Amino acid sequence: MKQLIFATISFLTLAALPAAAQPAFSGTNYSGTYDCQGENQQVGKYRLEVTLKLNLVSSTGRIGVYEYTAETENSVKFYGNAIVRGNQMAASYVIDTSRRKDEPTTGLALIRRDANGRWTFINHYFEPDDFGGNYGTETCVMQKKKAAAKAAE
Repeated sequence: MKQLIFATISFLTLAALPAAAQPAFSGTNYSGTYDCQGENQQVGKYRLEVTLKLNLVSSTGRIGVYEYTAETENSVKFYGNAIVRGNQMAASYVIDTSRRKDEPTTGLALIRRDANGRWTFINHYFEPDDFGGNYGTETCVMQKKKAAAKAAE
């Protein structure tokens, strides 16, 4: 009986301990808006804007988790997530049109600084469709941050 009580108390004590905390995010924050030029087999050349927003709750150590949104020059929108380790990014997002809603796209990219010191990446992606899929590439450069407006005096 003493062993059962001891085992029960030990189990309850272990169950009450908090889960091991994940280390705080220590990677580079690539959050921002990027101007992109893309090209794929079906559309040809196009322009779009990609926004990466760091999710600090889900990011840990050198792993950054991001909300990934994009909008093309003709207002086609994509929504999803990206994960970054060091300068390697994988992204998964869906197109939001009535004809192709929730169709997944997967991309891989390397993030680097350009000659002007801005973050840049080249996203190689694949989007499936009814005709065998579509491969493409997007070259993206972070927009310069806009200076905060002066407070009215």
